Amino acid sequence: MLEGRTVVFISCMAAVKDQLAGPIRDQLNDLGYHAVIVMDEPLLRGSFDPESKVDAYIQASDAFVALCTADARVGYGTAQNIIDEIGRARSHPRLREVVCVLKEASVTLPSNINPVWDALEGDRPEPAFRVIRRQLEAWGVVPTMARAAFAAMAALPAGFLDDLFEGTRLAQQDKAESRIRALFGRTSKEGQRRVARGIFDRVMAAPPDSDDVHVTSSFLEACLRIDPALVEMPWLEQLVESPVVQHRMSAAMMLWDLAETSPGIVPLDLVAKLAKPATEDWYVFAPALGAAKQLSLTRRSALQVVLDLARSLNADDRDAAVRALADLARVDAPIVPIKHVRRLTRDSDPSIAAAANELLPTLEAVTDEERRARYGRFGL
Repeated sequence: MLEGRTVVFISCMAAVKDQLAGPIRDQLNDLGYHAVIVMDEPLLRGSFDPESKVDAYIQASDAFVALCTADARVGYGTAQNIIDEIGRARSHPRLREVVCVLKEASVTLPSNINPVWDALEGDRPEPAFRVIRRQLEAWGVVPTMARAAFAAMAALPAGFLDDLFEGTRLAQQDKAESRIRALFGRTSKEGQRRVARGIFDRVMAAPPDSDDVHVTSSFLEACLRIDPALVEMPWLEQLVESPVVQHRMSAAMMLWDLAETSPGIVPLDLVAKLAKPATEDWYVFAPALGAAKQLSLTRRSALQVVLDLARSLNADDRDAAVRALADLARVDAPIVPIKHVRRLTRDSDPSIAAAANELLPTLEAVTDEERRARYGRFGL
């Protein structure tokens, strides 16, 4: 997903982009999808060369479409980049079941691919678009925003948010939540989304060195506690990636709230970006670690956020990790891997080694059966 829209990756030859792939992309975009022809797209964060650019868009995609037109350079085949991108999509866990292949009758695909395919005419984008649209709908891959023809969400009345925030000061989260709860009790879901969007925009616009950013973010956090669906994941990502520490503080608090109420929807990568004791402000990494610990109780992969810190070269990270593992052991000792704690007992930092040695007897008292029962009860 990119910018809140479902991404459809279109693999094609450059020679047919304008007359075939481009019109298909435009029609998908009109439906609310974000259709991607990589050669026309900007670099995503972390991509530098053509290979990494393709990989970045593959990773961001929700469905894959291959337009296999004939390539005179390879006889009866199509372009090698299309073959390569089909292979990448089929090996990607999110895309392998949503790969749509269209090919011209003259094209022969390699035997190791041999997909079910639909007919394609290189100079007729409309029939191909109808096939793609039907297939996306059959898979349940739907747009995540309204069609382009729809009007944008109506603006809030002038002064509405100023009245909502009036009289709220720092550290008055309960007051913010009380106001949001009262407002939402008489507001439709569409109206609630407008309010949440308006609050998010105010958070991003507030001067970082003012109280406004803390006050407005407390109202956004209240929206999430009342209905997590009101705070869109791209907003959380934008807050996490922001250079403004107050934005990251708010994101960490919201991720922690989500970890307690909706652990299955929390993106572990966003938690890991903030749970950095060596480089982040305490008000950022502490709630992010709180989220990681909460998630570790129900999602084994979340424990890796803490264990990565335990292997850090920085003593601040390792110190935070051993204390987090001790916290987890007090709640559910069988989930804490003993080998990592044993390694920390030999840490070069005496305080870290001491904390690990203090924790070790608790973990040694846990039986192998108890460990297996915690996360391995239904193993294959």
